[in-house]
Amino acid sequence: MIKMSNQDKTLQTVSIALIVVAVLLSLVSYNAIGGIKQQVADLETLSTSISGDVGTLASSIDALSAAIEELSDRPVPTPSITPAPAPAPSPATADEDKVVLRIGYNSAPRDFDPPHYGNDFLNGIDQLVHEPLFRMWWGPSGEIIFKPIIAESYEQVDELTWDFKIREGLKFSDGTELDIQDVYWSLSRDDPRPGNMIWSLDARIESYEIIDDWTIRMVTKVPMNNLFAWLCQGWTNIVSYDWVVETDNINNYPMVGIPPGTGPWKWYDIEPMVYAKMDLNPHWRGNKPRIDEIEIYAAVDDTARVMAFEAGSFDFIFPTPIEAVESLEDAGYKLWIKPTPIMQQIQMNSAYPPTDDIRVRKAITHAINREELVPVIWGKYASVIDSPAPVGTSGYKSHKVYDYDPAKAKALLADAGYADGLKVDFYVTSGREKHLEAATAIKTYLADVGITANLILAEKAAMNALTRGARADYLEGKTPEFQFHLNFRGWHADTLWAGDDLFSLYYSEQSNNRWYNENPELDALLDLAISTAPYAERVTASEEAQVIWMENAYGVMLYAAPYIYTTVPELENIYTEPNVYVWFADSYFED
Repeated sequence: MIKMSNQDKTLQTVSIALIVVAVLLSLVSYNAIGGIKQQVADLETLSTSISGDVGTLASSIDALSAAIEELSDRPVPTPSITPAPAPAPSPATADEDKVVLRIGYNSAPRDFDPPHYGNDFLNGIDQLVHEPLFRMWWGPSGEIIFKPIIAESYEQVDELTWDFKIREGLKFSDGTELDIQDVYWSLSRDDPRPGNMIWSLDARIESYEIIDDWTIRMVTKVPMNNLFAWLCQGWTNIVSYDWVVETDNINNYPMVGIPPGTGPWKWYDIEPMVYAKMDLNPHWRGNKPRIDEIEIYAAVDDTARVMAFEAGSFDFIFPTPIEAVESLEDAGYKLWIKPTPIMQQIQMNSAYPPTDDIRVRKAITHAINREELVPVIWGKYASVIDSPAPVGTSGYKSHKVYDYDPAKAKALLADAGYADGLKVDFYVTSGREKHLEAATAIKTYLADVGITANLILAEKAAMNALTRGARADYLEGKTPEFQFHLNFRGWHADTLWAGDDLFSLYYSEQSNNRWYNENPELDALLDLAISTAPYAERVTASEEAQVIWMENAYGVMLYAAPYIYTTVPELENIYTEPNVYVWFADSYFED
């Protein structure tokens, strides 16, 4: 047992106060921005909420000031490589020699249901607890390999049928053994269907069948060449079916509680959207990790996140604000810059006048000076892109067709009957500072050619509900209530094959196609791109599909940028998988 000196306790108070300040600043910022869209009747409630946050924040700052004052007359201690304590430490954390990794991120889990994270970074974090059938890994020559995890092997019986043999002897963190029923339920749960599975697995898999005690058969709707790649994704992570039944979660989405997993850690505590904590899985089959606990905190505000990190309250922060990169590097912190298969664009609704008119969509693309916008808003690491597929995926093709040309934009609008201008609704997710900055600049660009953009801030969950609901109504033949013409849309490549992403996003009947483009020629190419046709034919189909998409101006492609993690200098051996999931099982703090 380690005893803490008064000085150590004071330093701990400083650390705790800083994390509280970071989280509360983020909550105040989030509430204030999200509140812009509230009706007048809700303002009193919003004011009370923010006042409470500010009051707590003031108390935390007072505690911080008092602690700093107490330290002011003392010698500066030698910094410890052990991460600083969190606001609500695990029992006995302060008294035991545990190694704790504390992550400051712009979000935190809402719950522990794998398909419900809706966030690629959190999907990867959850795989430290709930494992998938396969994991993407780097091969010895830099190639991508698909490493069996819960699966032991697979066989493609024919172009539609796949058999997966499950590894025997795996145990969940509660000591129960994994069996085929766990895999079957986790992948086929159908009441209700998790959103990620609707556009990914539902769009591809026709049926699941248990063949024997250790084999599951999947029959796909269309010929596929890489089903195993889809079974690497975070929303396919496997949970205990026995636990689901015992806790009455069989029909819940999201599940309530803490489902056990087979990974090196297990979740044990959560304050939804504020923090989540995991500690070691006593039944982990591999080498014991050198990090005992991992805690992830929501620090939405960029400045607060960096301040808490610099004060020693976090060991790892992501995303790193581009404005802080140089100062953090100069201060001796470690930057991990990782290329990402991620794209950002402005989605345009092709079924909602006036953006149903290709001339209006082309005018919007010509009105925005992307070469000026991208480096100013997203910094030197971001690059302008000209493809609707993620950069770095196989089958990717850049096809630049729309230069910045306000005169051409005005001519296209006049030809479409809008010589006197038009109005569009532009949705922006609240809490995303860069998106709001960019939207404000884009609004100015559009105004210069006669387009009035009405910026509407909406919380992410509310926006998803609106867009998914409208899409579901549209596919069912109902008349949807469209809420936007323009909307920021990011996308993370799932399998690193461009054809898969293009199919997921732009195929006419896909639930995820919120561009509402319907193009039979494009659909035919996408069918070929994900098929079992020879590789060269699939690449050609993928490339031709991207050209058609760009020529039809279904969206405005913006930028691609790397992930930038910042860590304390002592943190070593962080492994970033090809799909940019982060693996900490081999990480450690250097002595």
